[in-house]
Amino acid sequence: MDEEVHAFIIDKSPDDFSSRFAQTSEPKKEKAATPDSNRAIFDADVKNAAAVVAEEHSSENTRTSTHAAAMASQYKQTYDKNAATRTKYVN
Repeated sequence: MDEEVHAFIIDKSPDDFSSRFAQTSEPKKEKAATPDSNRAIFDADVKNAAAVVAEEHSSENTRTSTHAAAMASQYKQTYDKNAATRTKYVN
């Protein structure tokens, strides 16, 4: 490697903003944050979080209702199975 090229890459050049190595493009400049831009970001994040919570509640309700139905079915089957024992000693 040519010594001059090596010196350019290693030494910080005037257009290099973030490291000792030459940059291939200008760094992105972000817009300054304002209260309105912060509020917009916050509102979008709240909307996303609300959607996640709603999905979790829906999933939880589905699981618990399925479990409740299964338990009710098992209770009825056990009750019916034991009906013979209950009536055996009553008559």
